[in-house]
Amino acid sequence: MISPSARIAASSVIEPGVIIGARVRIGPFCFITAGVEIGEGTTIASHVVINGLTRIGRDNVIDQFFFDRRSRPGSEIRR
Repeated sequence: MISPSARIAASSVIEPGVIIGARVRIGPFCFITAGVEIGEGTTIASHVVINGLTRIGRDNVIDQFFFDRRSRPGSEIRR
């Protein structure tokens, strides 16, 4: 489900099964796989890959080339 108020760059790939909240902005050349949930008001910069079963809470900023070795499938990123 993608909120009608979300803005997604045309070059980004969003797989079926992704939940995108209100006012989310996704920059160019992103790849988001099934099972990801992005909370309202979050901004995803360009060239970001987010893999399945990850929940990003509301009002976060994920910048280019962010990498966290501790994140695993099922992780939750909160502000």
